[in-house]
Amino acid sequence: MTETLDAWTTIDGDSEHYLGWRVERLRSLAERLLARAVPLLSVVPRAAAVETKLVLADVLRRDIEAIDLLRTRIHELGDGWEPAWTPPERPAGAALDLARATTGTEVLRRLADGAGELRRAVDAAGDLPAVLDEPTRDVLARVRLLLDQSVAAAARTTPAPEELDVVAAPADPARPMSQPPLPARDARFTLLDPGTPIKHPLAELAPAAQAGYVAQWLLISLEIPTIEFCCRAIQTYDFPFAFVRDMNRQLWDEVRHGQAFLQHSLAMDVPLGEAPATLQLWLATDVDQPELALAIHQRLGERIGIESAFSHVRLWRGLGDDRTAELFAVVAQDEIGHVAIGNRWVRHRSASEDVPRLDERARERRAEFSIASVPRGFEPEAYRRAGFTDEEIELIRLAYQDVQRAAA
Repeated sequence: MTETLDAWTTIDGDSEHYLGWRVERLRSLAERLLARAVPLLSVVPRAAAVETKLVLADVLRRDIEAIDLLRTRIHELGDGWEPAWTPPERPAGAALDLARATTGTEVLRRLADGAGELRRAVDAAGDLPAVLDEPTRDVLARVRLLLDQSVAAAARTTPAPEELDVVAAPADPARPMSQPPLPARDARFTLLDPGTPIKHPLAELAPAAQAGYVAQWLLISLEIPTIEFCCRAIQTYDFPFAFVRDMNRQLWDEVRHGQAFLQHSLAMDVPLGEAPATLQLWLATDVDQPELALAIHQRLGERIGIESAFSHVRLWRGLGDDRTAELFAVVAQDEIGHVAIGNRWVRHRSASEDVPRLDERARERRAEFSIASVPRGFEPEAYRRAGFTDEEIELIRLAYQDVQRAAA
């Protein structure tokens, strides 16, 4: 019996031929998603308005998750396809149009216009005879769900005011999908000079405004820069695909944190623009060695984030603000995972005896851009879960003792 699939191929008991046909459909779908994800890796840092940056990052992380699902199934079927995250030499078509968009509204419109085509590609990949295996059906159903979620998320987003709805032009018109020299910042926020220490004046604020201000400060000074760091790392670091998966998971967390901090700030009547914006983290991690960037941002910066988040949990609970405390409790647990990512990939690239010198260089680099490196607390159990050794935890304890003595 011969079962016709379309005008150019048939199945006649030839399982190898059928397998190749199925893999080709899955690869075609994955390449279509990749053609959207690669330009978004540069568009997200170039988008100015925080609302736009968050929703585009949310679309991006879902696209990468869908690519991951398809890649895994393609590998299970015996094909070694790998996504290429670096921009193509000669970009063209919808991907090029996406990279050249000048407003967030235009980017979202192009994404919406392309969603229908992607859905049709999912349907085409699943338009197989009854012998299709259930694992492939499940993967395609999950990819379709991710696409639908992205469309819904974009539709729910309140667009930024027209005068703020800007996506900065690519620095190099010949390479429009490359990472920008500097990310764009929302014009509602005052941009600090790179030499200005990153801190928030909590004690100077009235109690009613403190939680909202801190939430906004963390949104613009830490969550947004970390989203941008994830985009740059995925596109430019030559690591195995497992690294992309790790960074995409962190990207998801940072988007959730950013959305939560944005909503928390607005709910407490703190208008956007009260906290200052910075570029220090982007500049500090603009180094040639990925392991050094990961030490600066993940191993050291996110570790301080653990300490800060736990201290905020205690602070807000003590003030009777359980809502803010619970927000930071979730953030604290996520930060542990982010530090674990940094530790895993620093150790992937560095011998154990080289890590202490890497930490020293990371502290020096942060100091160049007025970013603090001293401990904000001591959380030994969190450090263990994040992948620090007992010897490293002891060094953190000693450093925190120094901080306490200096404050006494």
